[in-house]
Amino acid sequence: MENVKNICLTEEHLREMSVSYVSMRDKEEFIKDVSPGCFDKMEIGTENGDPLPPFYKESAMRKHRYMTAALMKLYLRVDYDTETEGDPWSITEEDYETASRSFLISQLERIKKRTADKELQDKIYDLLADYKLLEKLLNAECYGMLPAMNDTLSRFQMMMSAQTTPEAMEALLKATEEAKQELAEYKAVRG
Repeated sequence: MENVKNICLTEEHLREMSVSYVSMRDKEEFIKDVSPGCFDKMEIGTENGDPLPPFYKESAMRKHRYMTAALMKLYLRVDYDTETEGDPWSITEEDYETASRSFLISQLERIKKRTADKELQDKIYDLLADYKLLEKLLNAECYGMLPAMNDTLSRFQMMMSAQTTPEAMEALLKATEEAKQELAEYKAVRG
């Protein structure tokens, strides 16, 4: 059996390292950084194969990975490796699995229940409440972004600008000229 690594939170670590409140500025920065990455692009084409502007759907798993990274970095001050250079929230799959397998929220709940240290107990209550607030804020941001990203008018404009190539415009002008010519001929015949 392989050596399974887990994160074991201790009262000492929670007293010394963890924080129970993350500033609104840090919450805003986190949400601004991760919210665009909480969506998957769904490519859709027409029956004749012409591409249409994509639809977007929320990626619950990616959002959960971001929230796990936030719990570890912002609240518990536990290090993890990042998957993407320059993105401090892109927790690697291995570190995500380690954190998930460690049931960090459950550990916090158990320590909160068992500890005789009233001050630590209060700190954990506050930490969990602030973390849940961060999660609600991220959910609200994603909830607001999705309709804007899938807006019919915006998608139509994207489709029109994608189809407005110089060649397409040239063909459209040619078709317009041909239609004018046919209309002039029709008028001449009808008199």
